[in-house]
Amino acid sequence: MAKLILLRGLAHNLADSFISVTNHSFINFIEKLERPVKIKFDFIRMKVEPKEFENEITTSALVDYKDWLNERLRDLGIDPKTIDEILLEISTKHTKEKMITEAKATIKIQGKEFKGKSKISWIKPQSEPLEFKTTKEAFEYFLGELKP
Repeated sequence: MAKLILLRGLAHNLADSFISVTNHSFINFIEKLERPVKIKFDFIRMKVEPKEFENEITTSALVDYKDWLNERLRDLGIDPKTIDEILLEISTKHTKEKMITEAKATIKIQGKEFKGKSKISWIKPQSEPLEFKTTKEAFEYFLGELKP
């Protein structure tokens, strides 16, 4: 069980990395949609859902991150074949000023579930700069907790 608890960290790292600039092709793809999006990646069945989002960019990300996950699992001393499920759910929300992206990862093994999540905001080019009274207000705004 001791090494299994490390899967919580791996789930977080998957969620965080997938929506970071390291996955720029995917981020550019969802940013151009300019509408709310919910995409699910299944790394065991190698599927992207809904089907409308199954394309070269999402399939490439699925394959690349599957390889990355298998390497990380082996680093933890866990055989990738023993994993029951690895799901990643991506959702976006667009405003005039920004795109908020949230990723939730779930890894299931031996009847146990390990979850991780990450959230990031991407600022869209603006003609008028955003102004905030405090750093806290800016932080809350970019995390999507404060309305413009």
